[in-house]
Amino acid sequence: MDNLRFGPLFGRGAAARPADVAGHPIALVGGVPATLPVYLWLEEFASSGPPPARCNNYRAIKSLVASGSVLSALPCTIGDGDSDLVRCFPPLEEWDVPIYLIGRRAILRRPPARDLFDSIAAHFDRHPELLMGVR
Repeated sequence: MDNLRFGPLFGRGAAARPADVAGHPIALVGGVPATLPVYLWLEEFASSGPPPARCNNYRAIKSLVASGSVLSALPCTIGDGDSDLVRCFPPLEEWDVPIYLIGRRAILRRPPARDLFDSIAAHFDRHPELLMGVR
């Protein structure tokens, strides 16, 4: 499948370019997602501003961003569908990460499940813009 694109978001107001992020309160995600390129980039800004909010999941980040209290990043598939969230600037290609459709081998041997997975993969192959934040 294609890559998943992450976009920087403000709840209210916006930074016009990446350099404008410095000095703003930032929310970061924990666990494995914290190693994604966009969160490593945001972590650099967090060291020069107020201590970052640490969130366990994207729902928590989305809530903080929507409140207008922090800047963070979300997959465009999550952020673009919420009218309370505003992109600061277009996503940068270096933040893209591969996305995989995974299923248990035993399940994928069953024709109905295999057909479902194949149709999902085909849909995103035909419409990569859904994952890439293309408006």
